[in-house]
Amino acid sequence: MYIDGEWVEASSGEYFSVENPATEEVFAEAPSAGARDVDRAVQAAYRAFKGWSEISLDDRRSLLRRAADMVEKRAEEIARYLTLEQGKPFKQAVNEVMNAAYALRYFSEEIFRIYGHVIPLPDKTHDSIVVWEPVGVVASITPWNYPVQLLSWKVGAALAAGCTIVAKPPSYTPISPIKFVECLADAGAPKGIVNVVTGSGRSVGEALVTHPLVRKITFTGSTEVGKRIMSLRLRA
Repeated sequence: MYIDGEWVEASSGEYFSVENPATEEVFAEAPSAGARDVDRAVQAAYRAFKGWSEISLDDRRSLLRRAADMVEKRAEEIARYLTLEQGKPFKQAVNEVMNAAYALRYFSEEIFRIYGHVIPLPDKTHDSIVVWEPVGVVASITPWNYPVQLLSWKVGAALAAGCTIVAKPPSYTPISPIKFVECLADAGAPKGIVNVVTGSGRSVGEALVTHPLVRKITFTGSTEVGKRIMSLRLRA
């Protein structure tokens, strides 16, 4: 897992198996995280938020562009893992990874289009100004069918806006998302701005969406799980 700028194991030391769906053979293992690991990741993102939210827009854009270049350079490598763990034909897997690189590049330009508003008032001695500001730590939960591309949409948007993020990739397909985040790390992402915690939805996902320092949740998945997340969040 990637927490606070370091590649780490789960605090329990436990792992879960990742299978090739075509052969049902185990080809990899990923750390089986728990609430303690989630807290560590969220705390890291929370500490990193102030610095990242105040960094220059040029620096944000440069990071996302460097990461996009690395994703493109490593597209076939990432795609091989994607095919192994998900079963998508290799050509389609490469297309997904290239689309993820495009998403990072897209959001690198959106950074300069986060406009505010000036609202007319009847009293001409005052102005009403709306300014958009980053909200804080974002929790990201993504599904198995587009594990890299959907993660890129969430990571790219959050980082472009000045937020930090803790991502939980799907337990069926955790390896290709980890390889994607590796590109951000190698591109020079400041520690703590992007974190990845792997494990089951019940042990990782629930701890993540109920954490008091998480300010926004971005989720793609089933309606049933979406309702569960909303229920947990309302009770948190």
